[in-house]
Amino acid sequence: MKVAELVERAAEKKGSALELAREMRKAPARLSEWKSGKRRPDAAEIAYLAKVAGLPVLITLAFVEKDLHPESAELWDAALGEAKAPSYWSRLGADCALC
Repeated sequence: MKVAELVERAAEKKGSALELAREMRKAPARLSEWKSGKRRPDAAEIAYLAKVAGLPVLITLAFVEKDLHPESAELWDAALGEAKAPSYWSRLGADCALC
């Protein structure tokens, strides 16, 4: 997933990019910079956008990070694969949320 698409989805859920920026305590120009690729959101910002957009946070984070940092794609693919394994969740004392 591209950052621009994620920002658009989150803005749509909030009613406008201006409202999304206000809620994130960011200048509207910052969202535009993310969409254009001039700047990159950090992981917490990506996670927040995913939550607002109604998307699975960790999966969305992995896909966006893969797009932003293709050199780390293998790492994100491994994380996604591990997160789907029931043994991962049992180590955390939780049920498999992605299986």
